[in-house]
Amino acid sequence: MNKKEIQALRRPFVKELFRNNKFNLVMTVLAAFLAAVSELVISWTIKGISDLISGDTTDRLGAGPDLPLRLPRQGDAAIPQIRL
Repeated sequence: MNKKEIQALRRPFVKELFRNNKFNLVMTVLAAFLAAVSELVISWTIKGISDLISGDTTDRLGAGPDLPLRLPRQGDAAIPQIRL
C-alpha cells in the first residue's frame, strides 16, 4: 500500500473521530494549557520560596523594590534595602 491508499482508508475514521467532537477537542486543549500554566506557576513559587529560605540572591524575579535581596543572618551587619 502506498501513502495515498493509506490516507484514503484513514480519512473516514478521522472524520468520524472529529465529527460532533469539536467542543471536546477545544475543552481538552484548554485543560492541557491551563494544567501546563498552573504547573509552571507552582514550580516558580516553590523555587522562589526555596531561594528565599536559602538566601540565594541570583535570579530573583518578582522581588519588589522594598524587599531585601536576602534575609539577614545571625551575626550579619544591618543589610541596607536596595531599591531597584
